[in-house]
Amino acid sequence: MPKVSEEYFENKKKEIIDAAYQVCLEKPITSIVLQDITDKAGFSHGLIYKYYKNMDEILYELFARINTEVDMEAEWKAILDSTTDWKEVIRKSCNLIKDTLTNIELGKLKIAVYADAMSISNPERTMEILSRLQNYGRSPLYVLEEYLRKYLTKVIQEKSLHPMNSIDAILQFMFVSVCGFQTRYTISECYQGNGGFKPDEIFSCLADSLICMIGGTAK
Repeated sequence: MPKVSEEYFENKKKEIIDAAYQVCLEKPITSIVLQDITDKAGFSHGLIYKYYKNMDEILYELFARINTEVDMEAEWKAILDSTTDWKEVIRKSCNLIKDTLTNIELGKLKIAVYADAMSISNPERTMEILSRLQNYGRSPLYVLEEYLRKYLTKVIQEKSLHPMNSIDAILQFMFVSVCGFQTRYTISECYQGNGGFKPDEIFSCLADSLICMIGGTAK
């Protein structure tokens, strides 16, 4: 029996994840079963089980791939190199998030919304997948949140600022707002063709709010 090469192995896994991606665009994640993947990929159950133990392993690989394809680290470092004004860092960080969400492939945003819905209907299953993503393939938004937490903690100490709330509360407000925008923007793009959304204004308001909370004065 010929030995299967690593390249062959990785190509088969990619075909399975590609099929999973297409299926996730067609129906909610919570209603997807392995048969959907086999039908889309044209593979047997037995072949897929050679590469993945179950449906959740496939979803983990899919989420990890999407997350690693969106890398904000280089842009974040560029922001820090471009200015020493913490208020400008906040504005540019909000613009970075806005540009990422509005330029990313719509299908990836749709899958993110479906994943949020899964966390409501099946939180234990979702948490199991997310716990694996902590080691590899974390959401770039979570990574950016960590960068901002370290940066703002340092700025507040150095500038003797007096935030209205704790850094944790401010960042929670920021990223809950971002997640809300992501969901509404995705729905709008999928079903309404924009629906009058004005991302520039929305993220400008978010930046102003953050600056006020942290201790600055909004424009």
